[in-house]
Amino acid sequence: MVDKIDVIILTGRTLQQGIGLEVGKVSEEYSKSVNYAEISRGDSRALGLTNGSPVEVTTARGKVVLYGRISETLSPGLIFVPYGPWINQVLGPDTCCTGTPQLKGVPAELELAEGKRVPTLLDLVKAMRGT
Repeated sequence: MVDKIDVIILTGRTLQQGIGLEVGKVSEEYSKSVNYAEISRGDSRALGLTNGSPVEVTTARGKVVLYGRISETLSPGLIFVPYGPWINQVLGPDTCCTGTPQLKGVPAELELAEGKRVPTLLDLVKAMRGT
């Protein structure tokens, strides 16, 4: 097993996220639809990850703890995280004059986050407000 792996973040919208948005952004359904990272089977094995284990994603912008989900379709070296408040903690605001920040192809480090918990939406809001 390895402690950390280098990955590339891919983001996007999911069907479950759309359902969660209909219920409401402060709902449990919405939180569960965006507070995870899908990780390839190979990378999951290398880290010793099991479904639902907390993982920490670190970029040049910051770090966030998410639930890890094993993916049968992702290639090693890639992770998928739905758009939302959790992944926004580690994506930068720079748009490089395009009007849209970089939401795909962001380099990051991924590691197991044993003993750490995935923050709630309220935790994220408090952190952003500095309270």
